[in-house]
Amino acid sequence: MALRLLNADDQKARMASLPLFFDFAREDIIKPFEEFVAGTVRPAMFKVGEKFLRRFRILILKAEAFLQRLSDYFHGKRIAIKNGNGNGNGPHAQAGKNSEFWNEMREVKNGPQNGEKNK
Repeated sequence: MALRLLNADDQKARMASLPLFFDFAREDIIKPFEEFVAGTVRPAMFKVGEKFLRRFRILILKAEAFLQRLSDYFHGKRIAIKNGNGNGNGPHAQAGKNSEFWNEMREVKNGPQNGEKNK
């Protein structure tokens, strides 16, 4: 109330000589908290974030490797079916382009399959 009666220059001088009401809060509470956050909390958050991202990256790389192996497996199966070298168990099993070779190999191993005897 007494400051209202003073002129502007006296008000400024009086305010400068007295500490502001929230100076203690700024100096004793807010500034140390900001230093704590900047010096401790932020680096800890970055560390946790970095650790999470590294683990997530490893998980993604493992999933990518699995999908690559699965794709290669499907590609191999498709090529085998296309060339007629399937497993021969399915209804669409065909004599493949290498079947003559394997039939000859079976004949050499087991003897002739068409009933002929070795001479």
